[in-house]
Amino acid sequence: MVATTGGAPIGSEPGQEALAARMACLDVLTEFFQLVDSGHASRALELFTEDAEMVVNGVAASGEALRAGLAARETDGIKRLHLPGEPSFRLVNSDEAETEILLQLFHLGPGQDKKPTARTLTHIKDRFVRDEQRVWRLAHRMVTVLAGDE
Repeated sequence: MVATTGGAPIGSEPGQEALAARMACLDVLTEFFQLVDSGHASRALELFTEDAEMVVNGVAASGEALRAGLAARETDGIKRLHLPGEPSFRLVNSDEAETEILLQLFHLGPGQDKKPTARTLTHIKDRFVRDEQRVWRLAHRMVTVLAGDE
């Protein structure tokens, strides 16, 4: 559901700007999970702003640490499948938006191909900003593991 700014009630029809922002931000979310799941996690760095920060259970990473963390997903030998729930979306202003999702993470591979089980349930809160070229990027990601071990 889109929560609009300017006092419009939840459930009111969003304007074109809010719809366009929502589609762009959700495309970024989808692309992030597809890149990680296909073994190209380091390419997901392109979806972040230059000064982006990711915080996982209170531990922050930005710059080189963020790049290294994404690159490590390519070499750890784990085949992942991210299964996001329905995201919420809020357009904060014309150049900033927020989403929240619940995400299940599965590990696939030997021994997991018959009955894969969810490894982790997480809550993800993202903040997006739109740049001068009108491209939406992740500026801040807060990941809270609710259950599981990754």
